[in-house]
Amino acid sequence: MESLPSSLSNSGHDHYLYLISHDGWLCLEVKGKMVSRTEGNTDNSFIDENASTEGPEGKGTKTTIVTGYIKDYMESIKGKLEEQRPDRVKSFVAGVAGRITYILADFKKL
Repeated sequence: MESLPSSLSNSGHDHYLYLISHDGWLCLEVKGKMVSRTEGNTDNSFIDENASTEGPEGKGTKTTIVTGYIKDYMESIKGKLEEQRPDRVKSFVAGVAGRITYILADFKKL
């Protein structure tokens, strides 16, 4: 696994501390494979929704889904910070933009 660019490193600032353990920032890179499904050739046993009710996958769908998940996740973290460590919210919001840019740049290479 490649290391993060120095511009994304913790650089000693405490606003990247874990909410639970308070000892650092966690950023994981996971390698996997993309699996596509087609109507009539799908194991729906693990899918909550009916495949036929979902819209077609168009250009940009993957990126839109990923950015949606990232946005929701960052909002969740921000909410926890507002509850537990309100003094860290501003620096978290400022610092997270670089992380998201890094993640999305690698995702677009897929």
